[in-house]
Amino acid sequence: MTNALSTLAYKVKPNVFDLSTGLLHVSLRDQINRAETLIRSLVEAKQLLPAKSSLLIVGAGVAGASAAIAAARHDISSIIVESQATTFSRLRGITSRYAGPHMYEWPLSFHDDQLFPSTTTGLSPWKAGGTPDRLSFQTHMPETADKLVLDWDTQLLAASGPTCKPLIDVVLNVPRVALKKDIKAFARTGSRRITITGTNWITKHSVTITSAPRFIIMAAGFGQETTSVAGVGDSSNVLSGTWFWGNDTLLQPQLGVAPLPANLVVFGGGDGALQDALRALTKCHTPLAFLDRLRSSAQAAMALIDDALLELSSLEQQHRLGEIWTSSSDQAKYYLPAMHDACVSLAAVLASKQQVRNAINGQIRQDVSSVCIVVREKHFSKAYLLNRFLIYLIDECGKHLLCSKLKIFWDHVFHSGHMPSAIAKPISIQSMSGAITTLPNISKVVVRIGVDAETVPSIQLGITKTGSLARNALGRIPLPFAVP
Repeated sequence: MTNALSTLAYKVKPNVFDLSTGLLHVSLRDQINRAETLIRSLVEAKQLLPAKSSLLIVGAGVAGASAAIAAARHDISSIIVESQATTFSRLRGITSRYAGPHMYEWPLSFHDDQLFPSTTTGLSPWKAGGTPDRLSFQTHMPETADKLVLDWDTQLLAASGPTCKPLIDVVLNVPRVALKKDIKAFARTGSRRITITGTNWITKHSVTITSAPRFIIMAAGFGQETTSVAGVGDSSNVLSGTWFWGNDTLLQPQLGVAPLPANLVVFGGGDGALQDALRALTKCHTPLAFLDRLRSSAQAAMALIDDALLELSSLEQQHRLGEIWTSSSDQAKYYLPAMHDACVSLAAVLASKQQVRNAINGQIRQDVSSVCIVVREKHFSKAYLLNRFLIYLIDECGKHLLCSKLKIFWDHVFHSGHMPSAIAKPISIQSMSGAITTLPNISKVVVRIGVDAETVPSIQLGITKTGSLARNALGRIPLPFAVP
């Protein structure tokens, strides 16, 4: 008997599954586990995906590779098609952004061990049978995205099987126009043979492959990231920044803008915005590194923070359950404000302790003059508890100083100004009530306001409908920390 949840959650046509559209939980670990659960459900229902079947997987990223590796374990062949010139193209070459499968599960006990599959008791369904063949994180500490990609290339190649008859073929540089036409026809009829032209990822030779897959799995990403913002006072004024998965200079001395004053403005209230604000304030590549630094230099302060973990765990659990059982509008109206108020209150209590203030303020980097976070709402939006709480704590501790380096502007948007280049420039922001504040001498801009949902390939092809109530609800259900 198959567990139908994954097939229901990701099925968009009788013969097409979508691992990209309308999903709330999209970490690298979530992408691996989501692909694993889908393939397992299809295999368990043998009439759906019997052995010796074949799949066409669109996208050679984490989700696509994970689906192919999972299928190969059951003697099911896959062709992964990718329009870019490399596998894992979004992450490849990124050395300034670190990732780990568990680091944002703080304050849970296993947050500081980044091995995946985990060796933690209760999180490893594979202990009796050994380590499974799947994309894995192979170090205890977070790694750069580029290092992960190099490991994953090796793992994908090993899972492919014999070179003479691989279970996984990867075709790169596939022309998008022809592929879109074939996918749309397959989704409509279910019986069309698909001809794929491109470059074999191993030999680098041009190839043409004809396939009649049982299913197509869409795993081509979550949409185009929005990295620019137009001024409400003058729409011709546009500020822009680098991609989230892009190399930046936030960890370099003076944010990489010397000899300009290091004044950063971050637009956005989600997780990406908070991650970058923390990196700029602490010069730590992950928030875990900041916690480790506090733990080694200020044990008394960390003991006080540790005492608050039970309350923080309760807040996070309520928040996660609220995401599942309420609409987005109710989230914004009730749960997010409640999370905000509770975290601010707890951070204020901790900041009233001199040991905590000294520890936090003492770890804020001296080569940065200011970090301003401009948030459209009256609270942060979707963000991991670790990033959220550290920002609240730094903000509350800074209020006891004559001049805090962190400033948060709630209920504000970009009004007018120009991108800093050779000289620092003023940027004006506007509150929702109309009041204008000018931020002087801004030398660096980060824009983290999410992705454009309409740019997800499945939506552009007309395969996945954005207004599906059932799909939107199922897409909010969190995945387990590990799957068998």
